[in-house]
Amino acid sequence: MNLIRLKMNDYKTALKNKQLIVIIEKILSSYPISFINLERLRKEVDNLMESFWIKDDEGKYLLVNRQFASSLNLTPQQIEGKPVDKFIPAYMLNFNKALEEYIQESGSVFSVEGFPLSGSSAWENMQVIEIPVPGPEGNLKAIIGIIQEINKEDDGVNLSSSLQLFQNLLSNYILLNDKNIIIDASEEFCEIFSLIAREVIGKKYKANISGIPVIISTLIDDFIQSNKVKQSVKVNIPGYTDYDFELHFIKGRNEEKLVLVDKNNFKNDHIKQEPDIQSYDLLVQKTPEPVFIFDKEDLRFLQVNNLALDLYGYRRDEFLQLDLTDLYAPDDIQKLSEISEENQNRANPKPHRQKRKDGKNIFVEINKTLINYNNKPAYLNTIRDVTEKLNLAKESQQFKDILNSSGDLIFLTDKEGFVLTINDSVIDKLGLSSSDAAGSSFTSLLIDEDRAKINSSVFQSGIKEKLTFEVSLKKTGNEFIKVKLTASPVFDFNGDVESFNIICSPVKEILEIVKEIIKEIPIETSSANVPSAIPEINFMSGVFHDLLTPINVILGFVQDLTENIEKPTPEQKESLEIISQNRENLIVLLNQVIECVQVEKGEAKLKYEKIKVINIIEELKDEIESKNIGELAFGKISSSLEIITDKEKLLHFCSLIVNLVAKITGQNKLYVSVEQEGKDYFSIGIKDNYNNASAVFSEKLIKIFSVDLKDIKVPGVPSISVRLFQNLLKLVQGEFNISLCKIIFPVNLKENIEEKIIRDENFDERDEQIFEVSESENTKPEKDKSIKDADERQKQSTINLSQLRCLYIEDQLDSQMLFSMQMKDFKEIDFAISLEQAIPILNTKKFDFIIMDINLQGDYNGLDILKVLRTMPAYENTPVIAVTAYLIPIDREIYIQAGFTDFISKPLLRENLLNTLERTLELQL
Repeated sequence: MNLIRLKMNDYKTALKNKQLIVIIEKILSSYPISFINLERLRKEVDNLMESFWIKDDEGKYLLVNRQFASSLNLTPQQIEGKPVDKFIPAYMLNFNKALEEYIQESGSVFSVEGFPLSGSSAWENMQVIEIPVPGPEGNLKAIIGIIQEINKEDDGVNLSSSLQLFQNLLSNYILLNDKNIIIDASEEFCEIFSLIAREVIGKKYKANISGIPVIISTLIDDFIQSNKVKQSVKVNIPGYTDYDFELHFIKGRNEEKLVLVDKNNFKNDHIKQEPDIQSYDLLVQKTPEPVFIFDKEDLRFLQVNNLALDLYGYRRDEFLQLDLTDLYAPDDIQKLSEISEENQNRANPKPHRQKRKDGKNIFVEINKTLINYNNKPAYLNTIRDVTEKLNLAKESQQFKDILNSSGDLIFLTDKEGFVLTINDSVIDKLGLSSSDAAGSSFTSLLIDEDRAKINSSVFQSGIKEKLTFEVSLKKTGNEFIKVKLTASPVFDFNGDVESFNIICSPVKEILEIVKEIIKEIPIETSSANVPSAIPEINFMSGVFHDLLTPINVILGFVQDLTENIEKPTPEQKESLEIISQNRENLIVLLNQVIECVQVEKGEAKLKYEKIKVINIIEELKDEIESKNIGELAFGKISSSLEIITDKEKLLHFCSLIVNLVAKITGQNKLYVSVEQEGKDYFSIGIKDNYNNASAVFSEKLIKIFSVDLKDIKVPGVPSISVRLFQNLLKLVQGEFNISLCKIIFPVNLKENIEEKIIRDENFDERDEQIFEVSESENTKPEKDKSIKDADERQKQSTINLSQLRCLYIEDQLDSQMLFSMQMKDFKEIDFAISLEQAIPILNTKKFDFIIMDINLQGDYNGLDILKVLRTMPAYENTPVIAVTAYLIPIDREIYIQAGFTDFISKPLLRENLLNTLERTLELQL
């Protein structure tokens, strides 16, 4: 039952959610609400747990949130724009009307407990709070409504103090005080039971009051004697054949009792005394909307007017042979269940999809009434075709989304140039609020020199066509933004200008164009998969870069000096051999540092492929023997075994471990075996003889795999090599089995890693050693070759270096000098240290290829410059070769994908560059 209490301007105390107070104050201070602010408000209130709505001064819902709509099993679009009366029970209509009139006249805040809503079953323990929104002149403009749970600590309401409220809002009631004395009885209550108010008010209630039926007296007496706070009862009273009754009892905190009596006319299935069939036929034909009547039981059509025939495309005789199901597609037949007695005399807010005779779909709203037609229950339906309305609403939503997602600044103005609405870009780029912009003159947003031009050319010119100008709009803080302004007139039905659509597209400056071209390549990382020591790794990476630059220069100059000694003495030859050998060792170590840091930073990439194990072992054998590490022989090999893994990573690991084992054990000849271990795993074994490894050899092998990363000391082996092979072992999911003295790997690396990621989503201590991988090839930087090999390749080179022009973008002067010395055969070499310095050179000269250092000082790196180059017509297809010594998480494959023609790692040695140029220029040819 409905408990009613009055809160005079006290919504701040009544509301439990303080966020609602902020929202309400915002509405009260800015009403009426503009279109854009209304949509913003919608986003706020949709996030509320409470039901929320705004009703306008005509009693229609202006805005409802999803929580309120879902409580009625509807959507907000089905409620907004419709009167409140459509969503409350018929017996509460008079009460609701009186309540709203009272709010309008008094300007008071109301709290109503247990107010029922049609379609909602959970209203009994809910509290409705309604807050008036006054206009500028104090008149009511809207009502804000909230539904929240009733405060459990509240033990009732003081009914006696609310007497004036009952007199204004309620009709059929009597009110008793704590002594059961009748302190008020409404005229309607007395009229129903033939009582005289002055004769009963002031008297103590007795169950045998003359005039009140015994059954009602008994129910009132039972409630007085009970401990109940509220109760509702439906009764049929002998002698009252035209009514049935519903009694509602409320007991206040001071033991007052309120009894409400609702009488419902026309029992017997709610069928009223109906007009005769001729009257209904006349009503159907004279109604200015499509109307038809159908039988409640078999759904056959009984009557139809011409407007309905036109809507559905049938002749009268055809239509009257149909039933209601013929207007619905098979998938929509279930909609018919919505036409029920519970919904009679009420418009169904949800549109129905129906079909015409020609098969076309239409959407209609149905207002239905249960009637007695020719002594049979039937439904009279008034039909409203809303197909065009729904299409327009859909288009409007689409246009609204486009309007707000556009990067252009969009204004809608009236014909005089006063702003009606703006899109989000105006708010973001000019710093205006919707309330500041609404109603202001558009020309007030222009700088002084543009204001008169737009006024005279657009708003005062009577133009009929679209016009375009370049103007400057003012931003907050005395800044301005250059825009291309397009003004398009909108015409009314007479063809006169009614309003203007004004679209302002920002004009990009040269620097902005460059910044737009240049966008950072996103580098995805996963905090869950990156080791906790990343700050230390990043620091060491920077230190290594600082060391690497001078090392690269030294190596380059050493090579240049050795190549220029025409007839070295025996001592010089020996020195040159030592230098060459240590140079190669140093480059190997540098490459291992690069790869090790990439793995430990979680930036190593995996590229999965299906391959036979025998192919990997054969490539391993060729690599070991080409490096003069020793002889590699085959042990037991499962030649048919196929695996899914990263071939390069696995091959690199095997090469490292064979090299380490050869150095530690001193064995010149090693045997490699590969065998399948069950369904999901295979093993790689390294031995010093064909059958079984010796005890000494096994002991040394175990030592390699047991070294702690924190204390790497293996005699005769660089610590970085041990660290790298252990990191690669984890990366390819390998594990050393001490009892077998073999390394175990998964047959399907990709599947194994994916399962492990899923398995380790919950925290596991091993997460520190799991790195995120992706299917992208991680090619090791190219290794330096010997001077002798370089001389052979130079003799075989087919490139005419004397005809090549090169631009080298490099910010290190030493690197520029080294390049000049090594590549002095080029026809022309130009240098630039930055994008700003390179652009004038590129605009005045033509180069055959460009070499680009990735990590440059200043605002733009090599990737940025490449993007700018590819927008210049003269350099769309010019080869651009990337070089870098910095530890960044981008391998050669990603450089190629980014648009570089090729990639060389520093030190930039002559033979490496010549090889790359031959490959690159052959592709160009």
